[in-house]
Amino acid sequence: MKGFKAYSGNEASVLNYIISKFLKLSKLHGFKTVHLPLVEEVELYLRTSGEASDVCNKELFEVHRYGDKSRGWVLRPEGTAGCMQMVKEQSLMQDNHELRLAYHGPMFRYNRPQAGRYRQFSQLGWEYIGVSDYHSDFEVIKACVDFLKDLNIDFEIEINSICDSNDRKNYRKELKEFYNLDDSQDPLKVLDKAENFDNVPKMKINEKDRNHFEGLKVLLEKSGIKFTINPFLVRGLDYYNSTVFEFKSKLRESQGSLLGGGRYDYLMEQIGGKHTPAIGFSIGLERLLLEFNQEIENDLVVIASLDAPDFALKVADDLRKEGTACVIWKGTDLSKILKKAVSSKIKRVAIAGEKEEKAGKVVWKELSF
Repeated sequence: MKGFKAYSGNEASVLNYIISKFLKLSKLHGFKTVHLPLVEEVELYLRTSGEASDVCNKELFEVHRYGDKSRGWVLRPEGTAGCMQMVKEQSLMQDNHELRLAYHGPMFRYNRPQAGRYRQFSQLGWEYIGVSDYHSDFEVIKACVDFLKDLNIDFEIEINSICDSNDRKNYRKELKEFYNLDDSQDPLKVLDKAENFDNVPKMKINEKDRNHFEGLKVLLEKSGIKFTINPFLVRGLDYYNSTVFEFKSKLRESQGSLLGGGRYDYLMEQIGGKHTPAIGFSIGLERLLLEFNQEIENDLVVIASLDAPDFALKVADDLRKEGTACVIWKGTDLSKILKKAVSSKIKRVAIAGEKEEKAGKVVWKELSF
């Protein structure tokens, strides 16, 4: 089906590898994985993403009861709003001064399918909730740097401050006049898709956000993280404020955004909760797949059972108890098993035939290819 892709073979292995790296990174930073529902009320995204946003106007997959055409449910288009909804509904901040939550799973947007951009796509994300200082901004950005470096992906970083809602309201007026827009057009959305920024006015940053942004820049510079300030980086969703950032591919311009995020200090209030500052990011897994060029080592062990299937089962059980992944391949011709292992890029074969059973030990064969 157009826009919905199934993954197998090496692509599936790469996706699993990236997710495992993400989960390891999350654990190292104290982020606990949560599991969010696939279906949410449409009102959640109208209130948080903005009714004028592309997400709400063009990209939502609506879900209806049979015969009921009323607008009510949608397949989730992103993870942040649903995550904050969960925090509110389950009162997770009641006994915590901060929360570190991670998630991964499929999202749905009705886009025109392109390379790395599908109607069902996988997203990895962090939500660091209850923190408002620029040190938390730095920690999140630094973790993204470490993650992409661990995957050997080349990237560049753009950052900006989009201040608070009052500043953006004034900036919208200024952009509206500059672009000569009517009331149906959102100036920030026009800016987000613009390619030419000649003479475009820049947002005026208030003192509080300027000090916050300067503090972040100092920490990034001290740690040796290179970045570019892009005064026209605004992100596509209404709930962002203050710090925003985007990691872009050095290999491609088209579909070159690898991950992005920023602060959303007022999102909880938008869904009826108490003021709760937060910062987060999301990663499009399919975008990383386009960039990934490592050879994933196959650590699977093949047990050649030959003429001793019962012994092979015992060897497999012992290896699995030790934490070694293995499979049994039956056959009487060892050369064919070894040839198949080489073609499958399997490096180790345990020979477990009748001769080895009598000796009480397997013979290991290290393969090269």
